[in-house]
Amino acid sequence: MNHPTYSVDFDPLKKRYSFCSTGSKGTIIKVVEFAEIQANVYNLGFGDFNPITQEIDDTIATKNGDMHKVLATIISITIDFLSDKPLAYVLFEGSTESRTRLYQIAIHQYYDEFIRVFEIYGSNGESFELFDKNKKYESFLIQKLL
Repeated sequence: MNHPTYSVDFDPLKKRYSFCSTGSKGTIIKVVEFAEIQANVYNLGFGDFNPITQEIDDTIATKNGDMHKVLATIISITIDFLSDKPLAYVLFEGSTESRTRLYQIAIHQYYDEFIRVFEIYGSNGESFELFDKNKKYESFLIQKLL
């Protein structure tokens, strides 16, 4: 993928990637974390960093006017994360219905680019199937192609 991305910092102690979103609402620290939830399956957590509480809020809709650059940065981070884990999968789902819809739209919009890099699956509860652009999903699973 060849889209503009933000510069990213990686904290190996916290296993946390962070970057600054810059737009109409100012500069906002964004954080991406990967947590292993079972062998070779990692949950992708993403949200705004609150410097006061030191917590990540995954429910805020920042609307900073840079959604495409933020999504491209998250994809770049995910590619980096999976680069040394060829058997790993990354699971992600929205913390809200609107965020899940945003992920679905992004996958649909960039599908032709994504399938050059990832194998993409979708789920509506019990099991995952290969992503179908004509279906609505609740959660997504990706694996980097070898």
